[in-house]
Order: sequence, then C-alpha cells, then structure tokens
Amino acid sequence: MGVVRPDPGRAIGEITTLRSYRLVSPAGFTGPKPPNLTEVLYQVQRYLGFFWASGGVFHDYVAHNVDECCWMKDAWPVRAQGMGARLYRGDAVDQNFDHYSIEYTFGTAPNCS
Repeated sequence: MGVVRPDPGRAIGEITTLRSYRLVSPAGFTGPKPPNLTEVLYQVQRYLGFFWASGGVFHDYVAHNVDECCWMKDAWPVRAQGMGARLYRGDAVDQNFDHYSIEYTFGTAPNCS
C-alpha cells in the first residue's frame, strides 16, 4: 500500500469501510527444547513463540495494520470482535495461533477488519 494521507476536511467523503490484511508465511514456531539449554534461555532465544516474552506473533505483526486503519479513520476503535485457532503442528511447543481474524468497529458505522 502506498502512502495515504487522511482527509481531515472529508473532501472526498467519509471512509465507510477499511480492510487490512497481513498474509505471511508461518512464524514463531518453536520445536522441542534442546537438552543443552535452560528453559528460560530456550524461550528468550525463541521469544516470538512465547507470550510472556513478546505478546506473540499477532501482537508483533498486526499492530501495524490496526495503526494504519486508525490513522486513516482518524479515530480509535470502540469495539473489537475476533477469533483465532491453532492447528496441530507436531512437536511445536509455541503458544501462537495459526490464524486470526479481528473486526474493529469505530464509533460510527465504518468498520476496519
């Protein structure tokens, strides 16, 4: 997406719908702990896989998408409704979901999802 400037005077009209997608290859997957590492060092080295260390992949990646929507709408969302799930990944021990979907509602009719 190119640089988009908010239209403070709404000369081109009110933004009624925004959609923002982030499609990336798998990230934050963490396999079994090698025997030569302590549990803390193992998790710190693989921080994206553990919520206490990073907030997870969703927080790291999607925060930018939400920020762009708020910037273009010049408002903060008043509601968020979402879902996510995790598929079986063998011996992966990280805490991340595999996919997420969240719809943000602003104070007026427009949505950002």
